[in-house]
Amino acid sequence: MFGSNLNHIFNHKSAGVQLHSLFLKGVETFFALCLTLGASHAQRPWSLSECIAYAKEHNVSVKRQELTLQEAKVSSRQATYSYLPTVGVGGSSNTSHGRILDPTTYEYIENKTSTSVDASVSLTVDLFAGFRRLNNQRLAELNLLASLADLKKAQNDLTLNVTAAYLEILFAEENVKLAESKVKTLKQQEAKTQQMVNARTKTHGDLLQVQAQVSEAESDASAAHGQQQKAYLNLCRLLEVEDYRSFRVATPDSADVLTADTTHTADDIVKAAQLLPDIAGAQLRVGMAEKSVAVAQSDLYPTLSLSGGYGTTYSDAREKMALDEQDLPILNDQNEPTYRKYLFADQVKDNANAYISLSLNIPIFNAWRTRSNIKLSKVALRRAEYDLLLAQKQLSQEVEQLLIETSVALRRYHSSVTAVKASEEAFRYIESKLNVNMATAVDYNVALDNLIKAQSTLMQTKYEYIFKTKVIDFYSGKEIATGCFAER
Repeated sequence: MFGSNLNHIFNHKSAGVQLHSLFLKGVETFFALCLTLGASHAQRPWSLSECIAYAKEHNVSVKRQELTLQEAKVSSRQATYSYLPTVGVGGSSNTSHGRILDPTTYEYIENKTSTSVDASVSLTVDLFAGFRRLNNQRLAELNLLASLADLKKAQNDLTLNVTAAYLEILFAEENVKLAESKVKTLKQQEAKTQQMVNARTKTHGDLLQVQAQVSEAESDASAAHGQQQKAYLNLCRLLEVEDYRSFRVATPDSADVLTADTTHTADDIVKAAQLLPDIAGAQLRVGMAEKSVAVAQSDLYPTLSLSGGYGTTYSDAREKMALDEQDLPILNDQNEPTYRKYLFADQVKDNANAYISLSLNIPIFNAWRTRSNIKLSKVALRRAEYDLLLAQKQLSQEVEQLLIETSVALRRYHSSVTAVKASEEAFRYIESKLNVNMATAVDYNVALDNLIKAQSTLMQTKYEYIFKTKVIDFYSGKEIATGCFAER
């Protein structure tokens, strides 16, 4: 009955049109919902921790470093597999025509076609190679650890870059707010000046000056918006996000900005930073260079290898001597032995052969190639040691410089706070004088510019100090904290 009702519905044109209309509305609703969800996800503000996690997963530079790690893993496994014996299977087939050698009588036969088949299996084991395999295995293991350290270093560098780009966006957004605030303030002053011109307490020239200031402020606001878009572009490039125009970051609570611990000493930070992948990678490469010397020295030792094999042959030209029941040759009329076809299975069985071989190779002279390789390996070792020493010195210098810059940034921040308060008082004073026609529009604009510059400097020093404290956390072996980036 359900089927008949369904056919009845589709047999009516009006019902079919209604169903088609409902279907199209459903499709439109579905796609509108998908677009709404996608847009809301794209416009949802991202926190710093989300940006860092996303960048580590999608950044192309990190992915390239992951490929290097995969290569190191394969090389390490292969170094372990080198202890296994090598096994090979071989075979050949040969067809000859014309004057060929009869393998039965070892006489040449004219105008005959013969096919022969050989098959063998072999196994070779290196019993001793001057500890080359052992040193290669350890070298591959160290290379794997060094590649892992390089990957962590790439992730750490990316973390710092993302943090810097994130703070750059926050600073750019603060500048946009300041620029827009300046435009709003000047437009209010423009309206007041227009009223005073109408009341004949201001001249038209005063109004033109304020209007020129409004135009200049609007130009500055456009430039601030451009810097904001560039900041978003820089961050999205690190995150491998294409749509930077709709991308937004979470605004932090400014009351919790300056809560970092600045009691660290340079020695404490340097000591903690020794565990960072930068130093760990340099230390591992010293170990790799030492193993490379050992690998080069292994060529001075003799090598001993064991090999064995099994093989057999078949030829359709071979014939087998015919024997009677007493295993005596059956003779022909000329009193000569007779032959019959040599079956494949019999030949494979009868022609089977096995061998075992022990090979010793003692190096005596190879044009000083081994000695030269050893010297080059030792030079590479010294270079790796110098690289480690330079990395440690550079780390110590960076920490000392970072602590100085952090202290300076904090003092600049406090000075900027004082400067903003003074600029606010000066602006209010000039504004009150302008309202009673005791100051000019130029005085007002100068006071407003000084206030905006002081506020911009305050934002710059604040985010500069925040970034320095984040780098201190990084050198101290801590994750870049997100507590001072809580969303409002």
